Amino acid sequence: MTMGEGPGSLDQFLNERLIDPPTSPGEVQKRLAAGKPRQDDTPPPSARPPTVPQPAGTDESRNDPRYPETNEPIDTDESDVAIEPSLAEVVAQLAERAAQYAKLEKRLAAERFAKKSPDGRLRLVVTGDGRPISLDIDPGAVNGPEGDQLGELIAKLIMDARRQVAARREKLEAALHRQDPTEGGAA
Repeated sequence: MTMGEGPGSLDQFLNERLIDPPTSPGEVQKRLAAGKPRQDDTPPPSARPPTVPQPAGTDESRNDPRYPETNEPIDTDESDVAIEPSLAEVVAQLAERAAQYAKLEKRLAAERFAKKSPDGRLRLVVTGDGRPISLDIDPGAVNGPEGDQLGELIAKLIMDARRQVAARREKLEAALHRQDPTEGGAA
């Protein structure tokens, strides 16, 4: 016997109202395995929708003569009505927005960001999307006392340069948002 819900479950078995109760444990297992449907049309308590008590007098409110139905429009103040853009206007706005972001990406990809190590022996240049494109290493850095930490220094430079790229991206995106009249910014 399973404890879950569904055919063959203990929950289903316990919630059934049996007209012909089983007389042995073997018969119980046989009925559960067969997934025999209930013997009456009443769903088990777990499957019945909960009943919500209605306040007095609400069951007939639709036909209540005190509240006649009418086909006349409800008076609305023009300032209360929000003017929603048409689908074509939304598509045009999204296309313009996509074009602005494409320009932003192109502009950012053309930029280069350089980062130097604190001692000046390493210099890394990354593109606007954070890809390293050049790394200059002073020969003294390889042979010096920090030569064994060179990998860590390069990784740190890459992370610092990528943070610089991210800050630039945020600045450019913020400028785009200030220009967007749909976001409350100046046009």
